[in-house]
Amino acid sequence: MPLLLCDLDDTLLDRQATFRTWAGQFAATLGNQDAELVDWLIAEDRRGYRPRTELMAAIKARLGLPDTAEDLVDEFRNTFPEMFRCDQSVFDALRQAGESGWRIAIVTNGSASQLRKVSASGLSEYVDAVCVSELVGCAKPDPRLLHIAARRCRTDLAGAWMVGDNATADIGAAHAACISSVWLRHGRQWNLSGYRPTAEAESVSSAIGIALGETALRP
Repeated sequence: MPLLLCDLDDTLLDRQATFRTWAGQFAATLGNQDAELVDWLIAEDRRGYRPRTELMAAIKARLGLPDTAEDLVDEFRNTFPEMFRCDQSVFDALRQAGESGWRIAIVTNGSASQLRKVSASGLSEYVDAVCVSELVGCAKPDPRLLHIAARRCRTDLAGAWMVGDNATADIGAAHAACISSVWLRHGRQWNLSGYRPTAEAESVSSAIGIALGETALRP
């Protein structure tokens, strides 16, 4: 049974858009409607790769908030995961993959809060397994995360495809595991020389279509 492995943030879910929503609401709770503050928050977030405590310390310093950075992190982790929603086109593509006989697993780097994103967005109904790096003790590009996902789906990586937006973590993991991959470009150009994805796409639905053999888009 073939296996479809999908990244979560900025692949199945639009983290960038969700963080902008959070930033707008956070600014509003402070009585600050300044678009510049929202843009600053987005820049400081660094697409989610900045450590949360470091980000919140920067926010506290800029705004002079009385809360500790740790308190701000706790509040963020309580509210942000529940804000995620998934586009219907993603649900449709995953449903088609499942109906075509594919097992589907989410393989994501991050903390246990990733599980709350999956639940809040409704993705739980469409996947067979969710593997979160913090919970299993290894992170992409380590291919062990992909092998764990395969075992949870009661299959192996033979014929598997990886779909993700991160060239190093997602496509690097697929390369290390010797499986096919689709890189979500998001308007970017591939700039790594050691390996390349099997294919590239601009949307999750088209990426899944490639894996299912519906199209032949190549880099």
